Amino acid sequence: MHPKIYMSGDVLPPQNLLLYGPNGAGKTHLAGTGGGLIINVEQGITTLVAQGMRVPIWNITEPDEIWEVYDYLAKPSNHNHTMVAIDSYSDFASKTLEQVVGEAEKKDPDRLTDAAELRDHGRVTLKLGKVLRRFRDLPLDVILICGVREPDDQDPRFRPNLPVSVSRQARDYCDMIGYLSVVEEGNGEEEEKKNVRKLLFYSPSGAIVCRDRNGVFTTETGRRGLTNPTYADIGKFVKDNAPVQPKQSGKAAKAAKSK
Repeated sequence: MHPKIYMSGDVLPPQNLLLYGPNGAGKTHLAGTGGGLIINVEQGITTLVAQGMRVPIWNITEPDEIWEVYDYLAKPSNHNHTMVAIDSYSDFASKTLEQVVGEAEKKDPDRLTDAAELRDHGRVTLKLGKVLRRFRDLPLDVILICGVREPDDQDPRFRPNLPVSVSRQARDYCDMIGYLSVVEEGNGEEEEKKNVRKLLFYSPSGAIVCRDRNGVFTTETGRRGLTNPTYADIGKFVKDNAPVQPKQSGKAAKAAKSK
């Protein structure tokens, strides 16, 4: 058999995770528990510092700087990272839109029309799609961190805080979409009340956008998500409960495909 060929079911699908939720839910902290590289777009690593977490950080202030990070990660000889997180992808999308609009306005200051705005969003979608494709194909796991957009007249669901076309694109590229929030547990009498982090991958009511293509968190299994997980906890739970037990990790599978 050709070395690039492998049997489906023998490998754990790569963990391409879209992780979103409100401010303070612990998204950056969860990504930090993976120990991989965090691409710091929103300059928000205070949580990691406050909790004494030592995690490799790469700051970027302009969207095009993402390609320097990609070129570095695309050569395994450069590093030993097993995961990369973009924190946050919501901010990265906003900065990309600002860049596209700014460049267009320099060329034509009087371009403020609906048609021009549609073209801008089209360019942004193309740019972000390229980023998603390239990072998805790296031989390591990818986390896209996003804020949350609450239900409104446009969409009655909790969903990633991204422009509509960009959100659809990101959801299509990710195998798992998780909603992270802090909830209070305990009745205050027999059980002490305490805040816990809930990571949801399946919403029975459909009120929250989430998904698991691995078949672990579904209607059939009845599993909704995990409580206070680390990044390693997610991978282990998926591996232990996958419908078909894999023989390789997601990183090994990606590496096999990239040979």
